[in-house]
Amino acid sequence: MSNFQKIRLFPLRLFLLPGESADLHIYEERYKQLLEDIMAGDRMFGIVLASPINTRNLGSLVEIIDITKRYPNGEADIIVKCTELFYLKKFISSYDTDSLYPGGLVEELLFDDYLCPTSLIDAFQDYKKLRDEDYSYPDALTLHQLALKLPMSEAEKLEYVRCKNYDSRTLYLKSFIQYLKLIEVQEKNTFYSIYLN
Repeated sequence: MSNFQKIRLFPLRLFLLPGESADLHIYEERYKQLLEDIMAGDRMFGIVLASPINTRNLGSLVEIIDITKRYPNGEADIIVKCTELFYLKKFISSYDTDSLYPGGLVEELLFDDYLCPTSLIDAFQDYKKLRDEDYSYPDALTLHQLALKLPMSEAEKLEYVRCKNYDSRTLYLKSFIQYLKLIEVQEKNTFYSIYLN
């Protein structure tokens, strides 16, 4: 995506990070039309997070990876994967004169990735051990790759994206993993307390 351009939009209560995938069910007439239009082109469209928490009008540019099922009435199940992020600068109610679906003028959000420090990977491994889950990681794991392995809500993903540099993103992920570890310990303590009583 160039720095500023017009794209097709699908507003949803969904925010995907680069590399993240999601399953979508297409059932509204306007988005059936969107599906047909993008499949005839580059298979790309934008998902803008339709939520009051999205104060910066962020969205995810996604590519259709697969259409897993088509229904006789035109509905479809699809898998999309986020390729990059954008700022929505202007919402357009119709992408063009013949479109039932919206579009938007967007600007690319530059979102650099960095290698994880060992301390962050160690913290993540400790969290997986708490959950009694095995985890082996590649030699070079990035911050974004690690973020995708964490159960983040849309609000937490937005906070992660708000972090501007290596230090702030590393600190955010460390704090988030620590929070997950505390929750896991509390749940286990509650379980043992109930079980023993």
